[in-house]
Amino acid sequence: FLGALANETSRYAKEFQKLVAESSYVTYLGEHSYEESIEVMRSSRVLLNGSFAEVLSLVELEAAALGKWIVSSGVGHSREYLPATQFRTFSENNLKEGLVIASQLADLQPIQSELNKIPNWSEVARKYDSMYEEIFLDGLKK
Repeated sequence: FLGALANETSRYAKEFQKLVAESSYVTYLGEHSYEESIEVMRSSRVLLNGSFAEVLSLVELEAAALGKWIVSSGVGHSREYLPATQFRTFSENNLKEGLVIASQLADLQPIQSELNKIPNWSEVARKYDSMYEEIFLDGLKK
């Protein structure tokens, strides 16, 4: 596992740390830079996103673009963008179920992603900035 725990003393974080400690095949690597995270993702088979507060998970889109299985808490709108063949969810507040699904998928072969590449988020930001500027300027002209 990779990423920061927002609140290491929360019930969720304690449950997560306990499950990882009990597992012989799961490791928690902590927080890393974006570039390091992508490299770890490249060498992985499954992305397990245990977040319970997401609007749209960029990490799920990035993992899908790399051909990884996605196991998610299902919150947010990622499933609207990801191929159903690549995406699994687990029951709300049931991280253990997510770990079981992820471990089952890890035994399968990697999949050919329907997505082409990891989005370049700088390009995406520039595109949206341009769109907002155009909308704003057009609004001022009216």
